[in-house]
Amino acid sequence: SSLPVLWNATLLLLFFLFSFSILGLQMLKGKFHQRCYILDMQSITNSSRRHYILDTNQEDPCSYSSFGRQCSPGTVCMQPHMFEPVVPGVTCHIPNAVGKECPWKDEVLNFDHIGNAVLLIFKVLSTDDWPLDMYKTQNASIQMAWVFYFIVTVVGSFFAVNLLLAVVTSNFAIESKRIRAREQLQKQEKRRAREAE
Repeated sequence: SSLPVLWNATLLLLFFLFSFSILGLQMLKGKFHQRCYILDMQSITNSSRRHYILDTNQEDPCSYSSFGRQCSPGTVCMQPHMFEPVVPGVTCHIPNAVGKECPWKDEVLNFDHIGNAVLLIFKVLSTDDWPLDMYKTQNASIQMAWVFYFIVTVVGSFFAVNLLLAVVTSNFAIESKRIRAREQLQKQEKRRAREAE
């Protein structure tokens, strides 16, 4: 009897999970890959190709706009694909490994596709170290990204998950009452059977 109600609460939670995943996907696709790069000055004098080196002192994502985290002076915020084959005459390499492609720092939990977005929103719903992801989002996009995470946390964790738990506990209480009533009925039947003897 509790399965239909539990199923409805689970569908509501899944709807919430996918809705916010799609919203995050639309707003933040590819933003977690943006990093600060330094223009290699030797490449300007030695060849016609410009080389960019990943700034290892700035590991967090950066933002193109003035709203997110800005790169320090002398560095530029880019995604690796922006200057590999797309822009002719520009290459990137890792320090001490000249000639290699730009490192694509792949965050496992990001908003690049729906699967990773669902995992990230699920992590936020479980309240497992979600402020770190919020700070990365603020660095890569806008400082108001905390609003998105706040809504997901409040509505998701404190409403949808608690709704699911409320359904389980209320059905548990109903089933406990039924068991007690059945036990009372069995005791009364035993008492009547003794009196009849």
